Amino acid sequence: MNYEKQYKELIRKHGTVVHPQTGYFERHHIVPKSLGGLNDFTNLTFLSARCHLLAHWLLMKIHNVPAMRVAYATMCSRDGIRLTPIMYQLAREAVMGKNNMVSRKVHTPKGWFGSVREAGRTHQISHNIISRKAKSKKYFHAEYYYEGGSTEESNEIRQSGKHRSKRVHTPRGWANSVRDAGQLMEMYHSIVSRRCRSETYPEYFYEEECAAAPVKMKRKIHTPLGWFDSVSAAARAEGLSGAGILSSRAKSTNWPEYYYSEQT
Repeated sequence: MNYEKQYKELIRKHGTVVHPQTGYFERHHIVPKSLGGLNDFTNLTFLSARCHLLAHWLLMKIHNVPAMRVAYATMCSRDGIRLTPIMYQLAREAVMGKNNMVSRKVHTPKGWFGSVREAGRTHQISHNIISRKAKSKKYFHAEYYYEGGSTEESNEIRQSGKHRSKRVHTPRGWANSVRDAGQLMEMYHSIVSRRCRSETYPEYFYEEECAAAPVKMKRKIHTPLGWFDSVSAAARAEGLSGAGILSSRAKSTNWPEYYYSEQT
């Protein structure tokens, strides 16, 4: 079937330049705006609701581009439109599967996937999480991006996030980042980061701070059980879950038996 000829005949026979005085009519762009059509009166016509729907069906058949498929499906979803089973199926197929504009290919650390739903099933997480990561500019989401999102942009994110990948020293040795250190120490990486900035934990520091590590002094702490070389050792002796509790007591006047020695 010559769909273009049918479309022109539909516009010629059923279209009108002036809105009719009676009946329900809708304005239609003869050349769709998404294809470069203008709002000029020469490109506008009025069609009945049924003819308007048929016009968009013919445009979808002529051009077969995402914008025309979505326009037709949108027309079919309006209130008051009666669809035959065939028209309903055509509307569904216009925006399903590979025709779905939302189903863009997405890249993750496990490779390329046809859609975020497919990626979500492979990663065993919600597809919404995959979508958020693909839109994120955070360094640790650099492997997540949509097709059409440039790999260069992903590399820029990695470059901008290099400061997040500083090697860090822990009581169990070196790790390539605070996240790796968190896994090594079985704690949140944010806790590792705070300890690297704190004087209370001298064994936690970043690699470039090695030369300045002696400045991060280690102080003894006194408790009701006596002197200890570190708050960590004192916490273990008292059976406390965290060294931060003892550190707070040593800085408070409400606990006179808890105090630091002078820095040595």
